[in-house]
Amino acid sequence: MQCRDIFVLGFSVALLWGAATPAVGQERTPRYVVLADDVWRDLAQLATKAKRETVRCLIGYVHADTAYVEIAWQPRIHRATSMNVQYGGCPLVTLAKWHNHIARYAPTPAQACYLSDADVADALVPGAPPLQLVQVNETVMCWWSQQQVRAAPSGGFGPINQQLTGAAPTTSVIDGPLARSP
Repeated sequence: MQCRDIFVLGFSVALLWGAATPAVGQERTPRYVVLADDVWRDLAQLATKAKRETVRCLIGYVHADTAYVEIAWQPRIHRATSMNVQYGGCPLVTLAKWHNHIARYAPTPAQACYLSDADVADALVPGAPPLQLVQVNETVMCWWSQQQVRAAPSGGFGPINQQLTGAAPTTSVIDGPLARSP
């Protein structure tokens, strides 16, 4: 699966995923993911104001090729610092795991939008949600499908071209390898 585009409709966000047929036994990642307006606003505000990392389990339902996120549920947070968060896990019905990164530790907010080694390991545990989202502030968010995380080179990595909001894409189609984090 490769992300093709993002649509912002009011405060709703729809992530468009390229069509691909999963191998037998693999779950299918939805082609579209739509965040409810209130979920989008809450996550943007949380990412902008947070002084520590936090996590939310994005829960909703899938209809045809679209996942609709209606709830951003906070799991039990065991420990949170400005650099990482340890939490009790998300329910199996979670469509996406969202967490924030603090912008002040990178030269630009866009450079704070990446998956660390710990994020990658968390994304690959059995039962992990099919999508991983990182948000830095109200405009900068990046995301990856579980298939992209599995196919990535070892080490943390950054967003693929259009999988980063708040920054102009360098190409109209995402077809290159995942870039490593700065």
